[in-house]
Amino acid sequence: MLRDMRGVLPEGIGDAALKEFWLQKLPPAILTVISGLDGSLDSLAERADRVMDASTSREISAVSDHCCRSMESAFAALTAQIAALVTSQSTQNRQPRSGNRSRTRSRTRSQSRQRNKDLCYYHDRFGKDAKNCRDPCNFNSKNC
Repeated sequence: MLRDMRGVLPEGIGDAALKEFWLQKLPPAILTVISGLDGSLDSLAERADRVMDASTSREISAVSDHCCRSMESAFAALTAQIAALVTSQSTQNRQPRSGNRSRTRSRTRSQSRQRNKDLCYYHDRFGKDAKNCRDPCNFNSKNC
């Protein structure tokens, strides 16, 4: 880490400032050991590396087989529920709808009334009762 920090260090920053920045970035366990030591910044970095190597955990934790089996069974149950929902949904879509509900069809663009191109939206829609007008509009009260 010290080597990387030196690589991006701006000109004019001395070792004292670099040491402070470097110490702030150390893990708390390493900082506890290094903060009580004296010496050059390079020697402190070497000691920090040694402490880090010595404190690195090399433990392997065992995973319970029971935990994995319960997760597998939960996953299988969820998969079955999703499959049942998909099957239920697809059967509902195939059956014709029953009931008194009737669908109203909205008019398509081709079925909608033709707009008068000489009038603005408001006069075309509301005629002489329009409250607004937008240019270009050739509305004449005699037209409506």
